Amino acid sequence: MYCTHFNLKKKPFQLSSDNSFLWLGDTHARALGLLKAGIDGSQRLMVLTGDIGTGKTTLIHELRQCLPQTTAVAHVTDPSIELDYLFRSIAQDLGFDALYGEGEEFAPILSAFLNRRHQAREKCLIIIDEAHLIPERFLALLPSWVKVAPDKTLTVILAGQLELHQVMEETLGRSWKEQVDVRAMLFPLEEEQTRDYINRRLELAGAAHSIFTPGAVREVHRYTKGIPRRINIACDQAMIAACAKDMQTVDAQIFHEAVGILELPLVPMAVSQPALVAPKSRRSVRVLPALAAAVLLVVVAYISYFRVLSVPPPEATAAHGDLPGAGARLEAFQAESYEPVESQAATLEPSKVSLLPSEQIVVKPRRSADMDAFIKEVFIMHKADSMARVPDPSHQPSAHNVPASETPASGPAHESVRASSAQPEPDAIIDWLIKEKSQ
Repeated sequence: MYCTHFNLKKKPFQLSSDNSFLWLGDTHARALGLLKAGIDGSQRLMVLTGDIGTGKTTLIHELRQCLPQTTAVAHVTDPSIELDYLFRSIAQDLGFDALYGEGEEFAPILSAFLNRRHQAREKCLIIIDEAHLIPERFLALLPSWVKVAPDKTLTVILAGQLELHQVMEETLGRSWKEQVDVRAMLFPLEEEQTRDYINRRLELAGAAHSIFTPGAVREVHRYTKGIPRRINIACDQAMIAACAKDMQTVDAQIFHEAVGILELPLVPMAVSQPALVAPKSRRSVRVLPALAAAVLLVVVAYISYFRVLSVPPPEATAAHGDLPGAGARLEAFQAESYEPVESQAATLEPSKVSLLPSEQIVVKPRRSADMDAFIKEVFIMHKADSMARVPDPSHQPSAHNVPASETPASGPAHESVRASSAQPEPDAIIDWLIKEKSQ
């Protein structure tokens, strides 16, 4: 610890809020005065905002120490919990948790408690810290609470980051400012205030001399942008580095060496009081996930559609099974009768390649007369095969020679076969085929 090295009573720079090191700049003193006057007067709803690390929590702790003992205080440090737990926390801090049961309406019980406090001339204070995380349902109830409360009995303070203004506008509407009695805001420290802040904390810690040189203070302000929490982190690291080198002062060089290993969050530099920038709405619509899902569905549908088109129909497969050898002859005839336009497709077999529409090869017919002849020949063979497979009407069909589901086809050729009791001989079929082909 560097406290012994610098002859300090306690550590001057730390992250935890310690009101024994309280130093109030102009904006902090003005904000604390407004909050005190609001509690003592008839103000009911007050808002305290500031950037991260500007000292809102320290100011709230100082405000609580200034309150009379008769004032009942409920301090909610995390309002993002469920609504029922919020009500329980407030009831427990104010002292009427025995009257509030789970599932009951909170407003009537709070109103009855405030009436008793009003008769006793005692006040109640509800502080919501980190109010930018407050649920919308809870925020919508607060104005109604302060309206129905007896005069000068209940005060609600909302302390949060700068986006709290946007949250209140979204929940309470554009007229939210009219419902707020006091609005206070904390700003970063200027360079002169940064020097006073550092020296005041060192003085309260017991330092007998100035430890930070003017050049070091200038670098501290430039590096931390005047944020008190960042000042504490940077100065603590600089004093550790000075102690390690057995130095009694911190200059600019030691400071740069010390903060070189720090990764503090960047804060924009403010020359004067910064203007409020409205953050993104908590109700912003997320369009990108929905758009990505729609594109994915279109792609899947496109691929599935053309995959179905590339599968040959079952009827074609069944037809090839009924005509043995016809499929091979058809492949040979197609290879001879069709000539691909692109030379790359000349080596492909049409029966084995299933092309997508984007990959199809344009072909052009050469001999339509040969194709007609081949189709006629296949049709004749099919008729002859049907004649050969027709059962004899005089015999009872059995399961091993004729399928039960097979029915004879209609036509002149089949009528003559039904009239005959014997099946045609193979030689007669061949003669008939030669005769039909020669016509």
